[in-house]
Amino acid sequence: MLIDETYFTGLMLIPNVAEPDPNNRSANDLSNLIDNCEEEVLSFAFGAVMWDHFKTKYTTEQAYIDIMNGKTYQKDDKTFIWRGLVDEDKKQSLLVDYIFCQYHTNNVTQQTEFGQVAADTKIGQKASSTPKIVKAWNNFLMKFQGGTYLNGATGLTAEGNPYWIIPRRLGNGYGVSYAGGNTQGGEVSLIQYLTDHKADLPLLNNDHSKFGLQFKNSFGI
Repeated sequence: MLIDETYFTGLMLIPNVAEPDPNNRSANDLSNLIDNCEEEVLSFAFGAVMWDHFKTKYTTEQAYIDIMNGKTYQKDDKTFIWRGLVDEDKKQSLLVDYIFCQYHTNNVTQQTEFGQVAADTKIGQKASSTPKIVKAWNNFLMKFQGGTYLNGATGLTAEGNPYWIIPRRLGNGYGVSYAGGNTQGGEVSLIQYLTDHKADLPLLNNDHSKFGLQFKNSFGI
């Protein structure tokens, strides 16, 4: 695993992981989720072939080390900054935001013999987890595929989503591509960094038509 349970503290807290547990269930559940989510996110970003190679070489191959730790680079006479997939010192990663969302979304209810029921709270009062999940999801998307809109477009679509999809020429028609491209310099998303360094990543699946994840609003939709 690229990250572990120690990343889920503070605003990204996942409770009960360190509490005494005869079966260590909470810690085991989180560990399994981290493993599954890392593969889900990064095999999506890299493609399956590069992800399998990355898992065994991310500490030895420079191109992969730069993905992990970050890199400042020049393109078109502008300076771009990739902050890195994992910040071990600050215990931060876009993977943390994604896993936080998945964990809390999956634990809003519990399975019983009568079906799904709201999770009981032993301490404190029940409150909606939606705002924190939405914030973590939107933070993940910003780091994963960026937030720069086509031609400076702002506002929401008729469906309530930010302008996210941009046209890309496909044969005789138009398809879609991710709209996280930043041409002005500054911080970049994971997808833009990979795109800008595809010459150094021969195993990268660079098919951007697969991207287009949507931001969520305060209602979680």
